[in-house]
Amino acid sequence: MKRHLAFARAPLRTIAVLSVCVNLLLLVPVLFMMQVFDRVLTSGSTATLVALSIGAAVALGLMLLLDYLRSRLQGVAGTMLGESLLPSVARHVLAEGARSGRPTPTESLRDVATLRNLFSSPALLAVFDAPDGFASCTRRSRSNTPLQALTLLNDAAFVECAATLARIVEQD
Repeated sequence: MKRHLAFARAPLRTIAVLSVCVNLLLLVPVLFMMQVFDRVLTSGSTATLVALSIGAAVALGLMLLLDYLRSRLQGVAGTMLGESLLPSVARHVLAEGARSGRPTPTESLRDVATLRNLFSSPALLAVFDAPDGFASCTRRSRSNTPLQALTLLNDAAFVECAATLARIVEQD
């Protein structure tokens, strides 16, 4: 199993680096507005406003490109993990069926598909992302846990994938 997870480690590292860049670029609108209020409104300079607007547009375009690359790479990581796991799991299921002489449940194959879908789902990107600065919550019911922990604890896909990963590790 470690061999299969090591296979997906490099794309996940790249996704993490791209996520840091995307999250830093999320500060562009805030910095743009601060500069407009500080420089443009006080001086009335149209040239400064144009330069700031072009810089912000380029930075937001870069953020769009990095976010697209990040989501595509995440899909590739899920596909790579699925294609890496599927042959060994299928061999194990077929060997078990041949030994027992009765139909073998295909839960293991569904578990691989679940794991592949986890690594390909947008929910995984939420783990890497910073909290949304435009939404606020004035009162939390019982938790002050960070977004990543809440995602890992409460999301049904993550719970199902954790159970799947546990079953696969136990089989190996």
